[in-house]
Amino acid sequence: MASLRWRSAPIRTLKEPLYGFSGDFPLASQNFAPSHRCAYRARAIIALLKRENGADEVDNLFRQAFDGEVALCVSIVNLLEAYYGFVADIGIDETVDMLNAIDDTPLVVIDVISQKVYHEAARLKGTYRRLSLADAAGIATAIERGGVFVTSDHHELEVIQKKESLDFFWFR
Repeated sequence: MASLRWRSAPIRTLKEPLYGFSGDFPLASQNFAPSHRCAYRARAIIALLKRENGADEVDNLFRQAFDGEVALCVSIVNLLEAYYGFVADIGIDETVDMLNAIDDTPLVVIDVISQKVYHEAARLKGTYRRLSLADAAGIATAIERGGVFVTSDHHELEVIQKKESLDFFWFR
């Protein structure tokens, strides 16, 4: 069986720019202040790889990341959610090959859960019982890194976005 590989990113304080980029990421179509850091939900990765509705918007974020305009990351918990879904659909070997392609992109896997993310994810999950643990971890990762959470799940997450005053990027 093939094994997964990826680049890990060290946990940094929010005072320093992520990955050396210090500019703004223009999100003209969104209704919040510009940011240059994005944390991905599993659904965004799945949409991109399966070319589902919204894949073009996710692909555009990747293009901006290749140009150094935005930093992309995904919590290991969110990546696990995409991983097990693909294993069920196409099998382990094909999934490993596909997800290893992430190593050739600017998407960085956050494979260490800091205490700040740990506590914030627990608070979010405890407060919003219907929120998945993966989404709680992804949102907490976005909060820790001062970025936006890339998602399409309006139904479940719009309420949390408003109550918590969080920045989300809706790709569909």
